[in-house]
Amino acid sequence: MTEKTLTEKWKEKKLPRDYYYVKYQKGYIEMADNLMGGFLMSVDNPIVEILAPVPTYEEYLESEAHCAAYSEANKNLKEKLDKAIERLKITIDLLTDPDCVSSFEDSLFIARRISQTLEEIREIK
Repeated sequence: MTEKTLTEKWKEKKLPRDYYYVKYQKGYIEMADNLMGGFLMSVDNPIVEILAPVPTYEEYLESEAHCAAYSEANKNLKEKLDKAIERLKITIDLLTDPDCVSSFEDSLFIARRISQTLEEIREIK
């Protein structure tokens, strides 16, 4: 059996008392509390969905730390990828330069460099 959604728990009056992000019928989203065992809402714009609990300050800080770590990791990956792409562009330029490619062996060497660079790009993690 799958776990019930927050909206289902709320409709069954089994939603824990806490702060939640809610979606209203008119489409906007805001924070509301269920501290008294129910949400205060307008009849002409009722809540249609309980989206998520509002995180505690500690959870928020932990989330920020995770985002910062992922951001730094993505920055490092982008730098590696940019360098590999630049090497690939240079190698392709060599392949298309008649002064650099005067024989089949030259072409084969450059094709191998392209293949190696593409493999490096695939392995960037």
